[in-house]
Amino acid sequence: MTPSRRAGAGIEPLRLALQEFEQLIDRLSANRSGYARCSPPQLDARGPVPFAFYTSSLAIALLGCIFACGPAEEPAQTRIPHVKIFEVGAEALGQTRTVSGQLAAADTSPLSFGVTGTVDQVSVSQGEAVIEGQLLATLDSQPLRLALERARSELSAARAKLVETEQAYKRTSGLLSQRAVSQSDVEIASSNLKSARASLLGATSQVEEAERDLNRAELRAPFEGHVAERSIEPFQEISGNEPAFVLQSEGALVVEAQVAEALIHNVDYGQPVRVTFPSLEGLELVGVVSLIASRAGMGNAFPIEVQLPHSQADLRPGMTASITFNFADYLDGQTAYLIPLSAIAIDVGLTAEKSAQKANVPVFVFDESSGQARIRKVRIGGLRGNQLEVFEGLEPGDQVISAGVPFLHDGMEVKRWLPTLGVTGG
Repeated sequence: MTPSRRAGAGIEPLRLALQEFEQLIDRLSANRSGYARCSPPQLDARGPVPFAFYTSSLAIALLGCIFACGPAEEPAQTRIPHVKIFEVGAEALGQTRTVSGQLAAADTSPLSFGVTGTVDQVSVSQGEAVIEGQLLATLDSQPLRLALERARSELSAARAKLVETEQAYKRTSGLLSQRAVSQSDVEIASSNLKSARASLLGATSQVEEAERDLNRAELRAPFEGHVAERSIEPFQEISGNEPAFVLQSEGALVVEAQVAEALIHNVDYGQPVRVTFPSLEGLELVGVVSLIASRAGMGNAFPIEVQLPHSQADLRPGMTASITFNFADYLDGQTAYLIPLSAIAIDVGLTAEKSAQKANVPVFVFDESSGQARIRKVRIGGLRGNQLEVFEGLEPGDQVISAGVPFLHDGMEVKRWLPTLGVTGG
């Protein structure tokens, strides 16, 4: 009987008893004078006992009797705990590992003039798209033209000097046969000729370099793309190796990432990987590993690059990307299933048979026929996120208890929790 029904059963007799008691009091009040004449007065130390004392005492005694004789409490029923069930599904495919990376243009090039000078004009802005060969900026060419004219003048002088030296050498050589000059005079003339020829080569190189410098006063885009960075302004002095722009190619993108040394031996050139983007929900691409560094960088991690197949309008260099590797050889032919990490019955205790990689641990499996939680030992592998690999002890369709595990014992009666109802099923 529920508590509300027991309370109702106790109140009804009380109500009837109170009604009878009220009728009795009325009759006693009506005959009070008669009772007083027929009965001797009862006295205590203070005098006669009031009539109300008798009525109050009778009421208190009646109420105590009613409550003392009420129905007894029924013993509370044993509550059956409710547990959350995880059904073992299909076999796990290899082992997955996810690393974070950053999008970058496949072709990223810092551009510099290659010659020192003063910026004259800047024709593009940061973020602007450019085509191959488009003029980006120019330097003041006047100093460079003057340098070229000087180099050409020195070249003309070197040529004239060479002609003069050649004639002197021929004349000296002819006089040697006539014994008009000594052998040392001929050697001096030969040395002067070699020096003149070297001077001509140097002057020629200076002219070529001055011409290149003049051509470098115009900075043009080496390929189609967009200006990622612009570092110069008009009238700014700039050195030859100082970057003026950073140009990124259009279309092709790569993901740059770092892979830990423990996993790098599983990464191969051309290996397909899954690439997702936290800021673009639902976008998933398949890329291939295009670069693996030969030596580790910071934190003993190896830099890698993943080439994406094609451009997406929403993708921009600098965005965060996640690369997921599936190492198929990891399982080595074994069958593995995944269960929640919370299913491990830690309180039951691990077995002594374990190693650094695998161990036999207890889990509770729901026996639907008996409605009981049964302990079972399983051989586990590594973690995959918040799930655990199981190599032995479970089969597809087994119902592993994943919540409420610390309060269970083997053979305990349990009920399945039904999330669709917000309560448990019987």
